[in-house]
Amino acid sequence: MKKMKTMTTKSRVDLKVSSLVKFLKDEDFCPITGPESARKMLISMVPFVLAKGAAADQRGEYQSKALSDLEEVLRDAGVFGDVKTQAKLLIEAYDKSQTGFLSTDELKLLLAQVEKDERGAPFWKQCVMAHNRALKQQLNKPISLILELGTVSFAGCLMGFAAKNPYTGILVSPYTLISPANQVTLVPMSAMFVGMAVGLSAAPTGVATFGSELVVYWREASVGHNTLAYFVGKSFSNFYRILVGALHFCGFYLVLAETILTPSQLYSIVLVTFFAVYGMSCVISMILPTDTANLIAVVLALLIPVFGGFVRNVGMGIKMATYSWWANEAFFTYSIKPYEHIYMVDKTAHVWYYTLNEQTKDLLCVVLIGTIYRILAYIAMISFNKEKQS
Repeated sequence: MKKMKTMTTKSRVDLKVSSLVKFLKDEDFCPITGPESARKMLISMVPFVLAKGAAADQRGEYQSKALSDLEEVLRDAGVFGDVKTQAKLLIEAYDKSQTGFLSTDELKLLLAQVEKDERGAPFWKQCVMAHNRALKQQLNKPISLILELGTVSFAGCLMGFAAKNPYTGILVSPYTLISPANQVTLVPMSAMFVGMAVGLSAAPTGVATFGSELVVYWREASVGHNTLAYFVGKSFSNFYRILVGALHFCGFYLVLAETILTPSQLYSIVLVTFFAVYGMSCVISMILPTDTANLIAVVLALLIPVFGGFVRNVGMGIKMATYSWWANEAFFTYSIKPYEHIYMVDKTAHVWYYTLNEQTKDLLCVVLIGTIYRILAYIAMISFNKEKQS
């Protein structure tokens, strides 16, 4: 015998929900003024309201479905952050209302309050929290810091061994005719080697600053964390590594090199070069995957000191747009200025198109270029993968 089909009957609550939803969807007989999401929100709230008169199990089922529907409506309206909690707050507000249904004005007010970007800590406090968290992350990985300092120290040793020959130029009158061989390339070459060594040791760490942290940034941005505060706090947390790394490089370099530079002069040049290389690496890490970014950053950090400050047949516009040009000019001035009463240092400077005695401007230009790099990195950070930040 064929089994008889069991007929499913809808409860009174189901019938009320379906009829009321049908009425609300009819735009001709049920006009609703206000935002586009107001009608959807009213429809999603119907099961929750009518479920008050239902049994406990039915009420829980309706309320759960109403909550999920309201979450979807809020997301479609562009609400960010913990949408589920906000949906619960809206339902609670609706439950407390005495009108049976929220008016259009009340819906507008609730949506405006939800969409307001006034939640969370102030900007400066978010900067401090991002900075402190980044410091704790670095302290939890001491091996990374040790390896970086070891690489910087080893690079300082290599460059110190290479810097063995002091500057010699054309003697001032009346001794010009008995001048020794003019070594015009020694000082710029030493500056180039310093720039290459700093770039080689600083580029991978600069990439790791944000490259491995983008997932964390996407999570923070999606819940309403201020993106600029995150970037500023994270960037400031690297200054300690820059200070210590430059100190290690200068220490080993000065011990092994035959140079006339004082520790403060060399440290200022290496410090600002570290700052610029970190900024350049941040830009690359925002655009490329981490593995590729490491390689590209190291290659650029090796090429920029060569073509930006040493190769003479490159256009001046290209040279002056690189940090290495200004760092090399400061290195050049510090290295040959003590010889200006013995050699015609201006002749050597003319060969390389350097301007002497502008060390402060040179160092500030390196800092400016490093800052521009960071601005570009921030723009790239908020521009790429926008769907993961909302």
